[in-house]
Amino acid sequence: MRPWEAPFATARLPGTGGRIRESLEDFAVEEIPLYEPVGAGEHLYLRIEKKGLATLEAVARIARALGVPRQAVGYAGLKDAAATAIQTLSIQGASEAAAEGLDIPGVRVLAVTRHRNKLRKGHLRGNRFCIAIRGVPAGSEARARAVVDALARRGVPNLFGRQRFGASGNSHLLGRAVLGQDGAAFFEALLLCLPQEAGAASLERVRAGDPAGARDLLPQGFTLERRALDFLSRNGGDHARTLRRFDRALKDLYVSALQAEAFNAVLRERFERYDLLLPGELAWLHRNGAVFLVEDPAMEQERAERLEISPSGPLFGQKTARPAAAAAALEDAVLARCGLSGEEIGKAALPPGARRPLRVPLLECALAASGDALSLSFSLPPGAYATSVLREVMKESEGED
Repeated sequence: MRPWEAPFATARLPGTGGRIRESLEDFAVEEIPLYEPVGAGEHLYLRIEKKGLATLEAVARIARALGVPRQAVGYAGLKDAAATAIQTLSIQGASEAAAEGLDIPGVRVLAVTRHRNKLRKGHLRGNRFCIAIRGVPAGSEARARAVVDALARRGVPNLFGRQRFGASGNSHLLGRAVLGQDGAAFFEALLLCLPQEAGAASLERVRAGDPAGARDLLPQGFTLERRALDFLSRNGGDHARTLRRFDRALKDLYVSALQAEAFNAVLRERFERYDLLLPGELAWLHRNGAVFLVEDPAMEQERAERLEISPSGPLFGQKTARPAAAAAALEDAVLARCGLSGEEIGKAALPPGARRPLRVPLLECALAASGDALSLSFSLPPGAYATSVLREVMKESEGED
């Protein structure tokens, strides 16, 4: 099973089928800010609309256009390229006039103001989605409503979606190589997910010490892979040295994909009862994101039924809070199957880690049908994926193409 896949939480309810993302406007997402900028301070806050660009690419282009380091740009969350997204960026060291005059394909500046602090990951209340599902049969609105009503009662499985694992679906494999500081495994994972003949041939050139020749074998596109092979060539074909000097932000992104793979594995292990508290559970309080140890699951289960609290899973790291009893035994077994023992995690250079709820509430959901199209709008907390709702409504798993 691929790392983003899981059973359906609403398997007994029929889906609508259909198609999404036929245009960038068919998949719209808007950040719900955690706070409003105060209008004064050293950081510009840009409210932008982007189309056809991933957040990190938009950040890089805006930083270049404004002549500031990429690290001077802050953002609250990553938004997919195959969408129309409205989000806020913070920028230090740029003028308001330059920001208002930005002319970048795929980016439109909606508003510019100021605030005192840099925008950090997670500085948002959630995301509002409006998605068109096209090519659905008659009666799909009723089918969709039954599914979203069930999800509203039980909560949406908080799976990391397909996009968390990169365009080639291999980011978690790259993260495993980064974690193990294994440069050879890194380039194998990078190239073997390319179209079969080109990837295998490029890898043979890399193994033969010819990264420049490997680059020449790549198909059109694959910008990241080309850049990586150029970097390997500049480092004399030394895999380990190249990996050590590789872009820190990208390496962090790959490790986060490995964290996502492990979290999804824990969620799949508990999928039939992802709303059931176990002995020793670290429960997530949805009101404020606090986590607490459940000493009496039977007593706390009533709160779980009301979706006030939920079981949580690990985003492994140096200081990730660990559950106890049955919950700890389950997590340890799953992480071991993912090749992530506590000893390996302890030795690695990792972020502190965190807990993540196994499910999230579905908020402000509305449906409308027009011809063979179904419009679905809803809000989710930060970090949750709209595709977790869509796969249930459509009864189609991501990446089935």
